[in-house]
Amino acid sequence: MNLRHIIIFLLSLSVLAGCKKDDLSDVDLMMEGDPIIDIDDYVAIGSEWALEAGGVTEPEEGLGYFWTLKGIVDENDTTDVFRFKFGDETGKYRLRCTAFCEGYYDNPTTKYVNVIDTLFNTSLYIGEIPGMQVFIDPRDGREYRYVTVGGADWFITNLAYKGAGLSYLENSVMWSVFGGYYTYDEIMSSEYEGGSICPEGWHVPTEEDWAALALSFTSETGGEDSGKEYFGVSSALMADALFCGEKIWEYSPDCEPGNESGFSALPGGYHSVGEFIGFSEYAVFWSADAYENGGLYHYIYYTDSDLKISYGTGDFRANVRCVRNSGN
Repeated sequence: MNLRHIIIFLLSLSVLAGCKKDDLSDVDLMMEGDPIIDIDDYVAIGSEWALEAGGVTEPEEGLGYFWTLKGIVDENDTTDVFRFKFGDETGKYRLRCTAFCEGYYDNPTTKYVNVIDTLFNTSLYIGEIPGMQVFIDPRDGREYRYVTVGGADWFITNLAYKGAGLSYLENSVMWSVFGGYYTYDEIMSSEYEGGSICPEGWHVPTEEDWAALALSFTSETGGEDSGKEYFGVSSALMADALFCGEKIWEYSPDCEPGNESGFSALPGGYHSVGEFIGFSEYAVFWSADAYENGGLYHYIYYTDSDLKISYGTGDFRANVRCVRNSGN
């Protein structure tokens, strides 16, 4: 290589190095951490919220946030505390928080929020129930629908008394949708007038009550005398319900919801070892009858046409349907 070629080669390297240096100076940096949107997955129509921006740890200086809520706040709202109110329209809304800073790429977080109406047969739709009547719990003014079946009046929605228990996902709006999830000790206590968590004049169903309900739709039983299973009855107890426009029960050709009883069982699952389990697959209801160190419960599983029985102890939580003698 002659001297002329060497000089040209060195000049080319110098130009390339200069270009790389200029290119790097124009490249934006990535932030550390992501914006946090601290709002429940399900919220009530008309609810008001104040969400505080945060979550990004780098950069610390010059960092800002802007928010959008599709259909409500479509223009960028640049603020650290985003205040807004949902209207009366149910549906799924897209909420986005974007972190921005000069010299950094924008960093968005998106969350979809379901806005629901907790009035009966709105966001949760179980259909028209013949013979349905209304009872108002004098303790908190909450309305419950009930039907008469098997010689007794049965709630067709889960008990939602906030004196104990958890709501689904520990989300406050869910008290009015899937009711409460209670331990056996929470539902059966001498602290309650009448000995159970149900309103005065009502009680947590005994095994005798469950038998009267189930035997209205089947004559086949199995299991021990202390805890019977009822064959082929599940369909008559299951509501073909919709939540936010979608069927709640998982589909199985072996057990399709029919709800001939009006009982309107919903697959809210259960709570055990600190988590909610079996949503859309299991409906689980306490019996008043004690067993071992806890109590019996009856359950429906979406692929099984039989009303099953088991028992729960400790922190196991299930739903409650209250019952009373018909005509009270």
